[in-house]
Amino acid sequence: MFNQDKTSVINTATNRVPQQPAMDFPFGQTNPMSATQDADQFYSDQTPPQDLNQPQSLTKQQDLGKQSESRQQQQQQPQPQTATQNQRQPKLPTQYKPIPEELIVEWSAPNRPFKKRNRQFYSTVAIIVLLISLILFFAGQVLPIAVVISVAFMVYVLYSIPPGVANNKITTFGVRTDEMIYYWDELSRFWFEKQLDQDMLLFELNHFPWRVILLIKSDEKNNFRELLGEVLLEQKPPDTQIDTWANWLKEKLPLE
Repeated sequence: MFNQDKTSVINTATNRVPQQPAMDFPFGQTNPMSATQDADQFYSDQTPPQDLNQPQSLTKQQDLGKQSESRQQQQQQPQPQTATQNQRQPKLPTQYKPIPEELIVEWSAPNRPFKKRNRQFYSTVAIIVLLISLILFFAGQVLPIAVVISVAFMVYVLYSIPPGVANNKITTFGVRTDEMIYYWDELSRFWFEKQLDQDMLLFELNHFPWRVILLIKSDEKNNFRELLGEVLLEQKPPDTQIDTWANWLKEKLPLE
């Protein structure tokens, strides 16, 4: 009896499940569900079998190890940029590379102001020297007489012999006149003066002879002012005691 009841229950359960009717496809077409199942089976057959016993973490560690080894090999290979940089480095341990001197302005001019004098000038100088010598002689001062005569002789040479021509240059190093050079660190100020109807460019030095005098043309004064104004200060220093005495003698004892 129990067996009949079990069979009846199974039959009733199977009868309740709806059975899908078989679909008829036209000629030349197949069931799409069966096609996808066949494709899945094909790709599953092509994929290599994985070792189920080996965990996935070990495979990841192996991949990372291979990547690190490839990076180390790339770093060990010599790079062309570093080789060129080593070639460009100087062999001597110099801190600054010296810069060559470059010419900016060059001109030729006399060494000093000069003006040819007449006989009246020399006769006036001779009379003044004679009077000063007589005064010193009667005063018993013999050595000052020699000084006065030497000064008179120097005046005669300066005003009778024409000066030579100097080659003047202004470079990136400083001011050159013939074989002498005055660096920019030695110069502090510059200014312009006029003597014996000639324009002069003067520089103040921080050592003997304290001044550098260069003759220039009158129409080039503005050009020198713009050029030297970038490096030095244009300012005339106050007159020294010697300048004051010389100006007083020019006013009181005109030789012309």
